[in-house]
Amino acid sequence: MPCDVDALTREAAALFQFVKGIAEYSHGYEVAHLPANQSFLSYLRKLAVRTERCLPELVETIREDPEFSAVIRPVFSGIRAFWSSLHRFVKPIQDAHTLYIPSPLIQSLEHLAQRIPGLKGSRFVVFHTLDVNYYRLRNANLKKRCDGFASIIGFEEPFPEKHALIGVPYSLAPTLFSNVLIAHEIGHFAFEEVSIADQLADKIDKALQEVFGERLRDMTESDRGWCVDRLRAWSEEIFCDRLAIALAGPVFSFAFLEFLDISGVSDPADEVQFAASHPSDACRFHAHLDQIKSQGWWERLRVAAPEITKTITWLSEIEPTKYVYADEQKAELAPKCLAAFLGLLPAIKEVVATTAAECTANYNDEVCLDLDAVSEALAQGVVPSTVVYKECVRRIEARGILNGAYFFYLCELDRLTRHVKSPDRDAVSLRAFWLEKIEMWTLKALEDDHLRWLKEEYGGTSAA
Repeated sequence: MPCDVDALTREAAALFQFVKGIAEYSHGYEVAHLPANQSFLSYLRKLAVRTERCLPELVETIREDPEFSAVIRPVFSGIRAFWSSLHRFVKPIQDAHTLYIPSPLIQSLEHLAQRIPGLKGSRFVVFHTLDVNYYRLRNANLKKRCDGFASIIGFEEPFPEKHALIGVPYSLAPTLFSNVLIAHEIGHFAFEEVSIADQLADKIDKALQEVFGERLRDMTESDRGWCVDRLRAWSEEIFCDRLAIALAGPVFSFAFLEFLDISGVSDPADEVQFAASHPSDACRFHAHLDQIKSQGWWERLRVAAPEITKTITWLSEIEPTKYVYADEQKAELAPKCLAAFLGLLPAIKEVVATTAAECTANYNDEVCLDLDAVSEALAQGVVPSTVVYKECVRRIEARGILNGAYFFYLCELDRLTRHVKSPDRDAVSLRAFWLEKIEMWTLKALEDDHLRWLKEEYGGTSAA
């Protein structure tokens, strides 16, 4: 097929315009973003600029030797495909500036996660998503794609290390308590970065061996792989839930319960069903309750939030024998995989305990005083960061602030509203009004805590 240099030039010009638009959108408003978003957008912008410079070079190569057109035309297609795949993330990352994400919460979770061995220096790139769900992009897949493309166009800057890309629903992005669910996505990041799958591999094989016995040896590679994939996926979800509670405290479990909209009047049949990628809600909250108890929080919660703990108890007390996993393609294997997974749960608990050994939010007498001090401050409409409580000045750290504020909102809001004049509104909008106020005061307290940490860590300089 003869080479049409002009046609290839037009194609390159259209591609240039497309990539230039991405480069320009990635630029600007850097000070309005957290450092992770800044550095990731900077990386994308530089990669796009190098792509722009590469296109005229490719066209010039064709002009000098038209025979190269057969090689370069697929390169154009590859460039378009690559930037089309990244196109959907640039605007959501740019939109997630500090006015539309709970920055102090993310900074606090980032600080806690960095105490996990293997996650030192990690940062979270938050982006808005149209889905009413939270999720994380797998770094290995994205890094491999970007590194491969960079090598083709001669771009030498490395992919940002230890940057987790976490999607949050745009409608919930500015809120505080709902976004505690980001802690679960941090669990997915840790699962990948710390190679938790490798730590569980032998335990998964042992769990399958105990259930399938000799049959496991004779199983086809496809069937065995299917079973391993189920146990690995379910294990990752339980690991992430437990790690989120270890990092943030029981506030994660409360936020998760509210996000799922589960109540004690739900149909138990809805709560026992496993999916291919996720365990049942009953199984997950069984793990939640065990994790909360292991950290010493449960008795406090039963008093502070009886209605919520009642629902958690109801879910966790559903017998594992009632859990259901059905798959039409693997009808015989599915229930045995479920049985093997239940035998794996203690091992997952052990891995979480080891992973979070340096950052677990355990309950003790000091935490008890912090929670009481937060409650007292919020009851007076005061930002609960540095609080005078029982004639002592208490500087409350992030997890005490976060858990104390959520407990107060759930069960003690009347302490605030009974002596503060409320707007003339209906009950629902009034509750939302006070939720917004409590979240605002709590975010300010988290910001104060983060600034104290920066001063101790960097002598008062910014981490950015």
